[in-house]
Amino acid sequence: MSTHTPMRPSGPFQWILDRLRASEHWTLAGSLSAEDRCLAAPSELLRAYPATSVRLLKFAPFAEHCHADFRVRLAQNETRAIEQFGNKLSIWPEQPLHSSDHEVLEAVQQFADELHGQVVVDVSTMPKRWFVPLVRAIIDRPEVHTLIATNSKPEKYSRKPLAEDADSWDPLPGYSYADRGKGATAIVGVGYHPLNLHEFIGECASSGLALKLFLPFPSLHPGFRQNWQFVHALIGEWGGDRPEIVRVPTDDLSLIFDRLIQHSQDGQADALVLAPFGPKALSLAMCLLSIARDRISPELETEIGYTQPKVYVADYSTGIAKLDGIPVVNAYCIRIKDRSLYELPGS
Repeated sequence: MSTHTPMRPSGPFQWILDRLRASEHWTLAGSLSAEDRCLAAPSELLRAYPATSVRLLKFAPFAEHCHADFRVRLAQNETRAIEQFGNKLSIWPEQPLHSSDHEVLEAVQQFADELHGQVVVDVSTMPKRWFVPLVRAIIDRPEVHTLIATNSKPEKYSRKPLAEDADSWDPLPGYSYADRGKGATAIVGVGYHPLNLHEFIGECASSGLALKLFLPFPSLHPGFRQNWQFVHALIGEWGGDRPEIVRVPTDDLSLIFDRLIQHSQDGQADALVLAPFGPKALSLAMCLLSIARDRISPELETEIGYTQPKVYVADYSTGIAKLDGIPVVNAYCIRIKDRSLYELPGS
């Protein structure tokens, strides 16, 4: 693998914006949720660029599984968004979280068709089932010359299980099953709760896959303990040789992307299965790797799958983390003035 790593700017959102020398108009594509941090990135962008347009997706969990307090907090945040952003705000009609693959792909394409010029995609509270297809729909649009991804940090996460009633493993919309024969590699991001991932691991245990667990580091208490419980649960299901554990930074998208390349034959493994559990930066890096592989050759099989919960707890996270009074919003430059920054070596 080439040791050369291209410059991929990242850092605090305002710091990135100050150095891009951008024009006044941005469009932010994000999601409305029950979490306080869902409005942090658009608030920061509007503070720097008042001409910004804010477009938010809104998701409805299965009604029979939806707690009343979830709906209350969602409505409160919608009211806050309307008050703060006024006529700069557009909220898309509510989308079922478990829309069919066709419905998700159709919706994100329509959403992406409204984006042009300078775009921020805020993945802070957007479900993976939606943000991975959305990034794929946006990233190569000729109308979008600059793309930044943001992830806002909460003050704290709930200590309760964050999600309930997860589905079995299934490829995300736009992906299909890869060949899991001998020589394929599976990379699993380590999160807090494996949900139904153990079923997928058990099915793959005898197929000859090389299993690698990407462990975010550092992870603060109690997350550190939950990460290792996640690891132990998967190792127990695997049953074969102990899978390789690869430590990756929690928030460094560029370095995570390079680690994924390093552990997938320079990014060109014939078949690669990616499980985006864990930090949003890790999930985003997996999405970007799949896009980079598609650009190299359609013969490279990439499967990104997930065990989608039917509902998330209302207090999944609370508050917005702050540093010196400024919301902690991490920003990652994905594309700058028509130049894509996340490519495979030599491409």
